[in-house]
Order: sequence, then structure tokens, then C-alpha cells
Amino acid sequence: MMKKKFTGAAALGLCLALGISMGASADSRKVVTLGADLTDQQKQIVMNYFGVTSDQVDILTITNQDERDHLGSYVPLEQIGTHTYSCALVSPTSSGGIQVKTANLDWVTCNMIATTLSTSGVVNCDVIAAAPIRVSGTGALTGIIMAYEQASGETLNPQKKELATEELVITGQLADNVGQKEATAIVNEAKTEIISQNITDITVIQNIVNEAASDNNAQLTQDQLDMVTELLDKISQEDYNYDDMKDTLERVDENVGVTSQVDELNGQESNDEESAAQQAAQDAESEAAAETETEVSILDNTNDDAFGDDVITGSTQETETDAPATETEAPEQVLETEMPAETYTGGSSDGIDAQMPAETEMLVETDGYSDTDSEIPEFETEAPAETEAPAETEMSTEPEYTIDDLTEDKKVIYTEINWYLDRVLDLTTEESRVEAENGQYKEEYAEISQMDVTALEADEETSKELKDKFDKFLLKMLIKGLDEEDKVMDELDTAEYGAPEVKMLSQEIKDLIVTDADQKLTSIDGTLRQTISDEAEAFFKKIYGVDAGEEDGTYTEEEPGETEAYSEDYYDQESYDESYDEGMIPEATNDGTME
Repeated sequence: MMKKKFTGAAALGLCLALGISMGASADSRKVVTLGADLTDQQKQIVMNYFGVTSDQVDILTITNQDERDHLGSYVPLEQIGTHTYSCALVSPTSSGGIQVKTANLDWVTCNMIATTLSTSGVVNCDVIAAAPIRVSGTGALTGIIMAYEQASGETLNPQKKELATEELVITGQLADNVGQKEATAIVNEAKTEIISQNITDITVIQNIVNEAASDNNAQLTQDQLDMVTELLDKISQEDYNYDDMKDTLERVDENVGVTSQVDELNGQESNDEESAAQQAAQDAESEAAAETETEVSILDNTNDDAFGDDVITGSTQETETDAPATETEAPEQVLETEMPAETYTGGSSDGIDAQMPAETEMLVETDGYSDTDSEIPEFETEAPAETEAPAETEMSTEPEYTIDDLTEDKKVIYTEINWYLDRVLDLTTEESRVEAENGQYKEEYAEISQMDVTALEADEETSKELKDKFDKFLLKMLIKGLDEEDKVMDELDTAEYGAPEVKMLSQEIKDLIVTDADQKLTSIDGTLRQTISDEAEAFFKKIYGVDAGEEDGTYTEEEPGETEAYSEDYYDQESYDESYDEGMIPEATNDGTME
């Protein structure tokens, strides 16, 4: 039975009150990580938020490949995305555990980062994880660990780093169902008991997880229980020293637990615990008196106005509150490491059942009858009152577009894309092949027929449904053109897609095949689906003449690079100081130097 007695908070609180130094050791230094896909201006804004300049820190650039290397075992590659925006400032300290501050991360919290970092083997460290635009934050841990190793000169145990990454992903997935605070509290509380008491029996571990869920008013499905149990079983096999982790785990528990519920460790009675706390406070006071120099924590040195308004922030120095309901129009979140599509579409997510709220009654329109077991009422003999005839179904004013509505140049684009998709969806028939080989665009067909194309391998009915949906989208886009808002691309979009048409077509393919909201492709490997999406994007670039290195492109409607920079989908332009010039900060390199 887990005993609900907080032990050690008094000593920690006194240490903080006395201002005891948590200065870095002499051979450590501060390291900043910057997402490789940020513009120079965005990087400067991040540095301004951190309150540091390039000559005060070492700088690492974190790439999408770095994230794939660290997360690929636990997050499907198609959901890791292609961009890296998260940044971090890391400063190893000599005591105090792990303290974390976050800004603009709305899926990963400061307490999730703190407790998972303790699993990686980090003992004492101050961390700021942030981004200039709203992101999920799933990629933050990658940069933090890399920065810590450079800053401290310590190479962390590879297995523990893997476990930390797995823990962050699992906690986040659990949070989608039970809440961020509750998920963090469950994993942290169970981990605390298992490590502090050296528990390795998997049945006992499962019972501890169940009890931790109960403590935090959460009901886990069997899949969720098994997932967390398996993670903690792996952790129990490693050689963790609880004394190294105690400060961090107890602080996280105090921040997110329903009650102060760190275990009463080693069977000590309350008086013994209070004596130990008092002794710890006295020791801390003596240590404070002996300190010759102190250093302000990096968490207290941030420029909180740098990112403008409407910034999600968090700090392990404060008790975590439930995330506010997003009723206001918050900036759109950028999913660096996109969570499994099922998380957002109501399906299961890597072993987690997405639960509907308990006993939610679905409202079903009926013809005047109740959908219950009650008796059908007797009708009077007089004819029922005439019901109003159903209103005529409002016909869509959207015309039925056909290929005949296309201009000649658009017909070529339409035809080529259709041939390409027929190959992807395995819908090319002998009749259509012969017709294409002898038709008006036979040279174009010959080129497409010789391309290396990854096939989806879906059943014929599903393939035809996908083709039909994309065909309607394609015809409408080619005939009507793009809305003004669709034409706007920020600098990141311009770099990735080159043209708004390529962006729209690529996103439509991704929605149909990778995201798969209708759950028609769940039996097909996610990596294969992402490959198809990537290949399609490359094909669309070729069609519009904006593929990499092509100088004589045919794209003329809106040349890449002339679109408006910084779409409001990413952040509020007005919230930033326009006085920053691109290039104020040199480009960072992986060896910590600045070009």
C-alpha cells in the first residue's frame, strides 16, 4: 500500500528560501540548442528570450534527423514530421535536482521534461525549453539531452536515454486520455516507489501503477496499464540511485499530484522524517554559509516579453495547473513530432484506447419514437397531424467540375497527376495504358510510367475512394484556383514546398494517406504511407517546376519567395519586435561554433 506522506519538501523549500547556490560546476558551461528550421530572425528572438548572447554560450543546431534518431523507435517516422523548431538552454548545476521552464510548448510540460530527464541519468540541471511559435514540444528532449552532454562533458547511459525518450512519449500519449497532470503524476509516482524500494517484480509494478492511477483519480484501460507497466519494468532493471533523483521526483510529485503523495520511504515514521527534514535543512544552511559565490538560475533570467502575448508557459518552480480550455483563437500548434493520427481522430494510439466520456448519451434523431424499451404509445384513431414535408435538401451551389472545364495547360497537369496516382493506387488498367501510350500526351505518360513509384497496396474499393476524393479536390483547385489565404506561405513553407499549389496538393495527399481520418488504411505500414506522401510531394514539385535545383521551372502564377512571410497560422507577427534583422545571429553549427 502506498503511504501518502510527503518527505523532503520542507528541506527543499528552506533551501530555496535561503537562496542556496545551485551554481554549475567549474568545468560545465551553458549550451543553447536551436531548431534547424528556424529563420535567423526566429533564432535571434529565442536567444533574446533566453537572455543570452552567442558569445556567452555554446550553440548546437538540432536537425530533424537528430529527432528521428532519438524518437524513431517510439514514434512512427511519418509522425515525426520534417521540421525542427524546439530550442533549449541547458545549464548543469551542482545541486537542487532538475528545474525546467517551458514556453510555447503545449503538449509536453515542464514536469514531464523534468521527470523524464531524471530517467536519462541527469541529476542536477537547469533547463529552458522553448520555441518562437506554438509547438507540441515532443522534439525538445532530443536537444536537451544533447546539450546536457556537451555542457557537462558527461556521456549519459544510452539505455537510460532511450528509456527517457520512451517515457516522454508514453506519458504524452497517456495525457491525451487522462490529462497532462494526471499522466505525469501516475508515471512519476509509480517510478518513485519502484526505484526507491528496488522493486523489480512485474506483478508488483502493475499493482503500483494501478494504485498510482487511483491516487490521481484516473481510470486506465488494460492497454494503458500494460504500456506503463512495461516501461517501468524496464526502468526497474537499470541501476538508478534514488538519492540522485529524489529532489526532482519529489518536486514533480508536489507540482502535479492530487495530494502531496511521495512515499514514506524505508519505513520511517513521521517523527523520524521530520527529524531528517530538519537535519537536511541544517546541512543545507551550513552549505549555504560555505558558498563563496552564487549564480542566478537561468530560469530567472528569461525575457518573458520576447515571444509576445498568448504564450503557454510552465515552470517546475510552480504547481502545475490544468491546461485551459482553448476557447480563444490561439495560434495554431505546429507538430514537430506529430502525435499518432489516432490521437486526433478518436482511434487508438499506440496501445492507448481513446475513450469516449463514460456513459455519454448519443443524441439520435428519430421519427417521434424514443429509442428505449418503453412501450410504444397507442395512437388515437384520428390521423396524425400532417408533418411538415422535409425541406428540400439544399443543393450545393458548387458546380460539378469536369476535365472539360480546364484550360489546355491545366489539362496536362490534371492528366499527369492522375496517371501518377493510378500507379500509386494500382488503378492503371490495360485499356487506360494503351490509350495513354497512343494519346495526345504520350511523351508525358512515357516519363511517368518509367518513374519509381511506391504503391499503396490498398484494396481496390479503398483505392477508388481515395482517387475520387483527390480528383474532386484537384479539379476544384485547377479550375477555381487558390483562395488568397491558401496562396500565403511563410518562409518555412516556401523553403519546403516552393509553391502554394504544391503545398495544397501535398497536404491533401498527406491527409488522405498518412493522417487517414477515415481509418481506411490502418492495416498498411505507416512508414510506407509516409514514403508515398513524400514521393507525391516531389512529383508535384516536378509538375510545377519548383523541385530542388531546377532553374527553368514552369511555375509562374506566384514565384516562390514572393509570398508573404510569416503566416498568422504560426504566430502573431505584431507580437515580435520588428527591429530584429535576419542575420543578427550567425548560423549555428553542430560543433558549437558560429559561422
